[in-house]
Amino acid sequence: MKYFFDECGDFRGIEHTYYESVEKDHGRIEVRKCWAVEGEAKWLGFGEEWKGLRSIAALRAERIIRGESSVETRYYISSLPGDAKKIALAVREHWAVENSLHYVLDVMMNEDASRIRKDNAPLNLATLRRIALNMINRVKGKSSVRSAMKRAAWDNSFLELILVN
Repeated sequence: MKYFFDECGDFRGIEHTYYESVEKDHGRIEVRKCWAVEGEAKWLGFGEEWKGLRSIAALRAERIIRGESSVETRYYISSLPGDAKKIALAVREHWAVENSLHYVLDVMMNEDASRIRKDNAPLNLATLRRIALNMINRVKGKSSVRSAMKRAAWDNSFLELILVN
């Protein structure tokens, strides 16, 4: 698929859609460009392996942080129509969930390092972690989850606020 999207733009007459967004936040500028093609997946040999496959896409993200630039191109196969804007927004939404939920569970609550493997214990603890995260998010205000967890460990009245609220 990389060669199909070579240099992201030389489609040699193949119908495609294009979407570009620019964001400036947290001291960095990020330019995202997405190219999407519908119906060419079969031509590339993808059609038989994935039921419902409708489109393929390339998403190039260029980040500029303190004058240093980095470029990353990711390729996707999708059941979505070949609408570059829709695919780019779906990818963005996926990473928002990844960053706001899975990162917190993996890094701050150490979920991946858990050695609990027997019976229903893993599912029970995963449920308790998510309940705890939801309770923290309801009262933390503008502070981070990490700082709210530390504050709850140090301050019993804040812990009580989390538990009662």
